[in-house]
Formats: sequence, structure tokens, C-alpha cells
Amino acid sequence: MPNTELGHLIVDGKDIETRASAGVREKQDYSWKKWGKLLTEYFRELERLLWPDLFIIGGGVSDEFDKLAAYIDIKTRMVPAQMLNLAGIVGAALAAEGSLAGGVNHQSAKETKGENHNGSLGAIGALADAEQL
Repeated sequence: MPNTELGHLIVDGKDIETRASAGVREKQDYSWKKWGKLLTEYFRELERLLWPDLFIIGGGVSDEFDKLAAYIDIKTRMVPAQMLNLAGIVGAALAAEGSLAGGVNHQSAKETKGENHNGSLGAIGALADAEQL
């Protein structure tokens, strides 16, 4: 889903990113257990909306996936991105080249008038990594 920012879903009446992002975890010094509980709420909302078959976790936390996964209680299978923190970068490069999503070219930064779509890059990275599973 190009240009989709799923990090800003409203969960329990609040933007989930303001409660459960990695930055908030570090700032609030959340334990893995506390952070896992918050992320469980988020992933359950994604399950309710999208009915996914798999969640691929990329970004910095993928390096410590086992610590986090132990505290997430969801039905959908969850795996770390094989490329770990590089998944988003590689996926964005493939998308720019047109090799991802059936050759569909996504809008350039110029076409989106400089809007920030960083969340979609992570999703693209996860898609690129999923091809390796």
C-alpha cells in the first residue's frame, strides 16, 4: 500500500506512534515487556483491519527481535526482516527502480510536494524482504 502511514493509527484513542514508537520506548525507558504490551495493541488493530498472513519486523529493533517478540501476543506470524535494519533502504531502492510491486513506480518526492512518507519505505522494505522467505 504505497503512501500509507500505518504508524499513525488511532489505538485506544491516541496516535499509536506517540505511545509505542521506538523513540518513545527509549525516551520513556520502557522494558521489553511494557513495549511489547503496547505493540500488541497496535498489531491487534492491524490484524483487525488487514487480516495479514505475516508481519515482517524491520528497522533497528529487528536486531533484537527475540527480546521483543517474547512479549507480543498476536495470532499472525511475525518474523524479523532478513536484511534487518537495511530492509527499508533496499526496498526503497527496488521501488525506485520499478522492480517491486509489479513494476509500479511510486510518486517521487517532487510529486508529493516534499511530504514525508518514511513509513511507506519501511513497508516497501518489508515487501522486498518477504520475497526472500
